[in-house]
Amino acid sequence: MFCSKCGSQIPDGSRFCPACGTQVMQPTAYQQPVQPPVQQPVQPPEYPQGMYQEPLQKVQAKVPWHSRGKRSPLYPGARRINVLFVTLLTVMQAVLFFIFAGIGDTVEADMMTAQLVGLVPTVVLIVYLFNLDTIEKEPVSLLLKLFFVEGLLTMLIVAYVELAMESVALVFLDEDTVLFHIVDNLLCVALVEELFKFCVLKKFTWRHSAFNYRFDGVVYAAVTALGFAAFENFAYIDSYGFSVALTRMVSSVPGHCVDGILMGIFYGKAKLMEGRGNHAGARKNLLFALLAPIAEHGFYDFFANFGESDLAFLLFYGYVFILNAVVFVLVWRLAQRDEAIYAQEQMNTPVGAPF
Repeated sequence: MFCSKCGSQIPDGSRFCPACGTQVMQPTAYQQPVQPPVQQPVQPPEYPQGMYQEPLQKVQAKVPWHSRGKRSPLYPGARRINVLFVTLLTVMQAVLFFIFAGIGDTVEADMMTAQLVGLVPTVVLIVYLFNLDTIEKEPVSLLLKLFFVEGLLTMLIVAYVELAMESVALVFLDEDTVLFHIVDNLLCVALVEELFKFCVLKKFTWRHSAFNYRFDGVVYAAVTALGFAAFENFAYIDSYGFSVALTRMVSSVPGHCVDGILMGIFYGKAKLMEGRGNHAGARKNLLFALLAPIAEHGFYDFFANFGESDLAFLLFYGYVFILNAVVFVLVWRLAQRDEAIYAQEQMNTPVGAPF
């Protein structure tokens, strides 16, 4: 290296020229430009044979034949049709009731025939609710368990508990007072029967793997209630004969089913809230699932046993028929708005009919 001013040779590592004292400028090292990294092509993941599945797609709902078209109560803006449907259903129940009441007074039947007739409404209502559950059918074994366990409890336990509570109530209250009728129908009957239904329902279904849609709760609760109604019918028909089978066909049996549906509406909502992490909401709806049918059942029994005039009779059965019609339209609509309880089930949930 040489000095840029005087041209003298400068020893390596010197900072100044030995001849003239000029400061030596050190040459900068050459830096090679940095090349961007070459991106390797991404290989698709390898799945073991038979493990990969295409993403699940939502499918169109299977809408029952009676829920299609502009004349369906499920059609958007069908309020007038809903009112007409409830009215027609109420009239049909009333006509059937008076026809069956007249037949029962004039026709005699052997006990086997009477018991089979008493079983008809239970079977019809279970099949109706089973067919409304269009997304995923419930295990028949589970439904049979709910039906027969509740029925056996009806025969073996419930009646005796009711009699014991009624005996206690008679110690403190006069049998002819309104207060006794309220206590008897609301606590001794409605509370006991609905509490046993609720305990059986929760015992066998709350943690069952098949309970994965909200409407499942309605099916389970209604089948449990109809198990009670079927075995209660057996006892009534055995005591009072064929006429009771016919009148209870359009009164008491649908009434128990209505109580089961009311229980199931809140029971299914409680399970839905638990599945979404809302445990406080789940507990509140479980409480409503017990209180709602107790209130309706107590009201039904009180007016069935207390009113003796023709006006009381007409008002009572008017209430029963309208309640049945409204609840069965409600459960019809709930079936079409069913939803999955757990988020991972949602991809499989069919899209319901428009509202």
